[in-house]
Amino acid sequence: MEITSLLTPHLGASFLAGDVPFLFLADIIVDTSVGTWLLGGAFVLSIALALAKIYDVFRRRPPIDAEFATKKELNGLRSETRNTDNEIFKAIENLRLEVKADVQELNRADEARSSKIHTRMDSLAESFSEVKGAVTAELRTLPCRTTGRCPT
Repeated sequence: MEITSLLTPHLGASFLAGDVPFLFLADIIVDTSVGTWLLGGAFVLSIALALAKIYDVFRRRPPIDAEFATKKELNGLRSETRNTDNEIFKAIENLRLEVKADVQELNRADEARSSKIHTRMDSLAESFSEVKGAVTAELRTLPCRTTGRCPT
């Protein structure tokens, strides 16, 4: 007995001939209610997957909790900002006072330096006037020494 003759009633002659693949399933599944249930289940599953995909497309990314702050968090940030602003303003005021003190010190040093320069210039002017008086007196006596006659 050949093996094809044994399998022919169970698998179908067309399957063994290679004409139509999977035709043997029609012989196995005779009850159509099972096929209907499988088809309905596949339909319901495809609708559920489509809804899940639609939800995934339209859902919020990032979540609203991560994107927006609460009033409590905003009030905390405001107080931190105020404290930081106050610290910055105090530091700026301290720097302004330091700069003002430095400018005043420089002005005092400039005034002292300029008064020293004026004192030296006054002493030089006094020395020059003494020299000028001596030169003028010497020039008046010069004709007397050279000619022997002195102007009166």
